[in-house]
Formats: sequence, structure tokens, C-alpha cells
Amino acid sequence: RIAVVGSNFPPPADGFELACRFGFDRPRGSGGDGGPPPTPLGAAVVVRASFVSVSELRCAAPPTPGRAHATVPVEVSTSGAGGEWLAVGEVTYYDPRELPHVWSATPEFLPRREAGAQATQNEAITVRGANYAPTAELACVFEFVEGSDAQHTVATRTLVQSASF
Repeated sequence: RIAVVGSNFPPPADGFELACRFGFDRPRGSGGDGGPPPTPLGAAVVVRASFVSVSELRCAAPPTPGRAHATVPVEVSTSGAGGEWLAVGEVTYYDPRELPHVWSATPEFLPRREAGAQATQNEAITVRGANYAPTAELACVFEFVEGSDAQHTVATRTLVQSASF
């Protein structure tokens, strides 16, 4: 289930039919980020929304057709499937049985700094891809090779940024 947070949602008792639409026909693409261009996954799916309060609705997210890792737009309507739709955000599906798919990592080179020195914001590495699981275990691991006989591995905290509600 996903929560849609906003304001002025009418209760269904007032004759309004609340619905959410998942835009599998319009997935968010990654073509500009080095990934594959977006292709429709199937038809849009409309589900009934549950009224929680004037500031929250809940919708059961349908299974994704086609590939399991995709980001699709979510819209709500207070007049049912045939009414006007309001874009409220996106939902990202991932498949826990698959590894993440990495399309690119930038920058390719960073200046060397002494061990223990704090990284600056300008030293952030952006890794673009798909199917990143939203878990505490998600991390970037870097292997450093100094010369020909010394090597060590470092795991770092990872911040995942994605469109959300």
C-alpha cells in the first residue's frame, strides 16, 4: 500500500469515488541518464483509493507488468476512473531477487586525499541505475589499488535519491 498525502480529500460518503492510477503506460525513463530509454510496460492500472483523512488516501499498488524495476507516475481522482487526474508523485518498483543494474558512475576520477580526511560535497559520486533496494544494507564499495602489492576495500554510507511523494 502507498499513502498519498495532500489536503482537502473528500470522504467517500459525500458521493465522491476516490481512485489512484498507476501509469505503467508512461514509465519514467532513464535514457538521459545513460540507461535504457523508457518503453511502456503495459496499460495504466486504476485502483480504488481508501479514505484515511482529509489529508491522506491509501492505494494498493498493483504488481508491475513486464520488468520488475520501474518508476511510474501515480495520479489520484475524486471522481472515479472517468474523472480528472491529479499527478501526486511516482512509485518505484524493484525486484529483491535481482542485483541492481548500474548504468554509469560519475565522476570517474577524484583528487587523492589523506586517509581519515573527510570527503567534501564536491567529492560525491553519482551512481545511476535501477533496482536499488531501499534497505539499510545498500552501500557503495570501492576497491583501491596503490602500487602493485597493496590493496584495500572501503564500504561507504550511501544516500539514495529518488522522486517520492
